[in-house]
Amino acid sequence: MSDPHVRNADAPAADAAGAAPPSTGAASVAPPVRLSGLPQVARLAHFARHDGPAVLLTTDERRDRFGDAGLFGVACSVDPDVDEWTTRADKVILSLPHALRPFPRRPEQYRLSFALGSAYPRDQLLDTLASYGYPRDDAPGVQVQGDGVSVLLSDDPDGPRLRLGFFGDDLDEIRVDGREAEAYVLSPRRDAPLFDEEGAWEARVLEALPGTVFLDVPELYAGSASEADAAWLWQHLGGREVVSFGRDPLELPTGDPHYDHASVLPGPLERVRGRRLGLAPGRLRRHLGLALRADGTLPVRAGAGSVGGALGQPGVGPRRHADAGARRPARGGLPQ
Repeated sequence: MSDPHVRNADAPAADAAGAAPPSTGAASVAPPVRLSGLPQVARLAHFARHDGPAVLLTTDERRDRFGDAGLFGVACSVDPDVDEWTTRADKVILSLPHALRPFPRRPEQYRLSFALGSAYPRDQLLDTLASYGYPRDDAPGVQVQGDGVSVLLSDDPDGPRLRLGFFGDDLDEIRVDGREAEAYVLSPRRDAPLFDEEGAWEARVLEALPGTVFLDVPELYAGSASEADAAWLWQHLGGREVVSFGRDPLELPTGDPHYDHASVLPGPLERVRGRRLGLAPGRLRRHLGLALRADGTLPVRAGAGSVGGALGQPGVGPRRHADAGARRPARGGLPQ
């Protein structure tokens, strides 16, 4: 079983055919704007085709309905936590409860990346490991042996172990339970002193994420947030670029919600067959000459070929655990 903390150097950065991600088609709308009456697939299309970082804010119950973002050729993360923060995609789907959770103002402090060839001054490294819950000569903890540092990852002295070999301050060997690795990411233990620093967790997940915020069903947010949380949310969103797909207290100009059913489909029908697309069967039949099944998916025998705005290649879908192929380049070094 692979260790999710170890970067696989052989992981592909593109699909099996080596193709680059497809074009995202028509440009998204320019925020701030309110677009009412759009079906789910059109909302997803606006979010996926937006240039730059973006957040799609929805309710906990509706979050998994946006699992087809990869059909638009974009990588997307779902409810990322501290452990996945530096490897998250630029496009993020957030459930409201997760968006309002306390979060560190400096999340990069909660991820220690080891990479061969990077420098780690010994005293600073040991101090950082202690703040992560790995004190010297303890289990879990750290053992120093000559030029090597072993991190006992559990309270069992014979349990999993991270071995770091150094030449001076330069890291020249990484072993995880005896297996060689090129990189490793260490997260603090949940009882680590780092979590007790005053003021460290006074932010919220939503404010730590950059980019335009797309509001899926803002009229339903009141049922998922306390009065105090709702007040904070609308005040925060008042200072952000927002595209709203519903009713809310924000003062936004109204945009033209008109769309073409064919143009929002993410490419060839062969690639969207069997997926829930949020299109009314009558409208799909009228616009495309196709009928949806009773469960809202395209029929298996649907005609092949490209629909308007075809994108050509499949993309990378939303991930709860980032895969190495879609990660940002890993950089070793101590948290700043």
